[in-house]
Amino acid sequence: MPNDAYLAVAFGSNLENCDMLLFQSEKNKERIQDCFLEGDDPEFLDLHQDWMSEIVDYGSRHNKLFTARRALDTEDLQDFAFQLDREMTIGFQYSTDTSNFDMHEIMNKSTLLLLSDG
Repeated sequence: MPNDAYLAVAFGSNLENCDMLLFQSEKNKERIQDCFLEGDDPEFLDLHQDWMSEIVDYGSRHNKLFTARRALDTEDLQDFAFQLDREMTIGFQYSTDTSNFDMHEIMNKSTLLLLSDG
């Protein structure tokens, strides 16, 4: 991910009240945050940061590689419970102009399938 950029990935069929993973990069201040979007509430950080993450330089000091992982089901009510071998709706939004997430932008939708056999 380049500097001054973000990528938001939301999990669940209702993308207004959903679990979200937010990757942000701004002038060597990178972060990965576990979020829960609820209506128009600007305070969207999940109280339990369940994702394990790593940020490393990739190719140059201006590009970063973000990785994140967590349990399929954390038993946190604000976390999406992933199910294997079943399609799920995800939303995503990104910007390469700013690292500031704007929850009023329209998210693109897609599907994700996690296979039990790898």
